[in-house]
This record gives sequence, structure tokens and C-alpha cells, in this order.
Amino acid sequence: MTESKITLTADPPKTSLSSETLFQILENKRRRIVIQQLHRSDDPRMDAHDLAEIVAAHEGTSERSCYISLIQNHLQKLDDEGIVEYDHDSKIAEPASYDLATLAWFIEHGQAATNTA
Repeated sequence: MTESKITLTADPPKTSLSSETLFQILENKRRRIVIQQLHRSDDPRMDAHDLAEIVAAHEGTSERSCYISLIQNHLQKLDDEGIVEYDHDSKIAEPASYDLATLAWFIEHGQAATNTA
């Protein structure tokens, strides 16, 4: 079995999240897509249906299953960690006070390192 090493190409930004929390959040592809989408969007307030459509397109899976997992799991997890504010009634997610650019940096650099390993 060959062990691959991940090498970051730049110094990571400072984060208030613990390493364990950071890895738990970023280990899930759907949460990574949501973070990137909210970070890149001109209007950072997004409906869970719209996010599910984007996630489903990335994964090639059912929009319905993405929607259910987002509203029952992933958006709440991101809300609990102070990364997004998620309103259960309106099903709207938007960036919280946490800097999404920091998480986007980890996502981009982690993917680049994985692709070159």
C-alpha cells in the first residue's frame, strides 16, 4: 500500500475553528459545495432548493436526496458551527460572521494537493 502525502502550496490562513472541527466540516463534499457556493455567490442568501440543485449537478445525484440531506443535516451542522445562518422555516442559508474565504482556501488547496498527490 502506497501512502500519499498532501502538501499545501501556501501557508493556511488563521482559523478560529479547531483542527478537528475544520476536518469534520470539510470532510463532506456537500458541505464543501455549499461553502464554496455561498462564498462565490453575488447574493449569498440562498434557498435550500437552489443549493440542492447545485449539489446534485456536482454529484450527478438526485436533487431530492440532496435537498433532504441539506435540510436535515448539513445546513444545520454549518449553522451550529457559526459558518452559515440557516433559517429552518424559510429554508434560507447565508454566510454567518465566520469568514467563508478561509474555508474556501482550505477547500481549494486541499483539492489541489489531493489532485497532485
